[in-house]
Amino acid sequence: MKLSYYSLANLCLILFLASCNSDVSNVESTTIEEVKIVPVSETKGMRAYDMRAHELDIHIWIPEKFYNDEEDLPRFVEPLINHNEGEARWEITVPGDRRWNMVIEELGKDSTSISDEIERHATIPFFSFNYEDVTDEQMIYNRLLKSENTTLDSSEIELLPNYHFYCSRDINNYHLVFRNHEMKDFRKITIKKMLTSAINAY
Repeated sequence: MKLSYYSLANLCLILFLASCNSDVSNVESTTIEEVKIVPVSETKGMRAYDMRAHELDIHIWIPEKFYNDEEDLPRFVEPLINHNEGEARWEITVPGDRRWNMVIEELGKDSTSISDEIERHATIPFFSFNYEDVTDEQMIYNRLLKSENTTLDSSEIELLPNYHFYCSRDINNYHLVFRNHEMKDFRKITIKKMLTSAINAY
C-alpha cells in the first residue's frame, strides 16, 4: 500500500511537470511570434510618417517637430513631399529642419546596387570619394573636389558638410533607393539621421 501511494504520487508529479513544460513552451513560442522589433533607440526624436497619400505604400521616419495651433495646442509639423503624380520620385523636406532633404526613388526591375553606385562615382572626374559603413544595402560617403594641394586631414574633413548616403531596399514589393538630395552636401550627423530613416522604413 505504501509503495503504490509513492508510485501514484511520483506519477502525478511527472504528469504535472510535463504539463507545465508544455505550457511554458507554448507561451514562449506565442511570445516570439507576436513580438515585433521596434527601433526606439535608433529613431529617438523621430516619428513614423505614412507615405500612402503620396502613391507610396511605406512608412518613413521623419524628425518630430511641433508647432502650437490657434488654441495653443501642440501639433505635428507635416513634412513637405514634392512628388508628381505617376512619377517614381519623392523629395522630402521637413519645415523647421532645414538640413533634412531626402529623396526616394522607385526603380522597379532596374535595380541599382551599392557596387553599381560606386562604379558610377568612378566616372565623375572632378570629385574624389571616400566610403564609410559600406554594406550590401547602404553606404555613407564624402566627396571632395579633387585637389593635389589639399591640407585637410581626416578629422577636419569629417566636420565639413560634404557627406552623402545611399540605401537600396526592397519594401512592400517596391525596389527603393533612399538618398540625400544629390545636389546638396550635408554634415555627417544629418546624413546618419536620414540613413536611420531609410534603414527603418517599413
